[in-house]
Amino acid sequence: MSALEQSIRELEIEEAQLRALLLGRRSKGGEAPAEPGTEGQPPPSTSTAQSE
Repeated sequence: MSALEQSIRELEIEEAQLRALLLGRRSKGGEAPAEPGTEGQPPPSTSTAQSE
């Protein structure tokens, strides 16, 4: 069971790092190169780009 607990701890650490990264990108104003519309606000540009 210790291996399972270790895996859980590693996943929790990874989750915390990803949350911090996401919050950092949101506070900077959406500098995410691949996904500009998914951070924070709803993506109106994505839906218009698909309809065009």
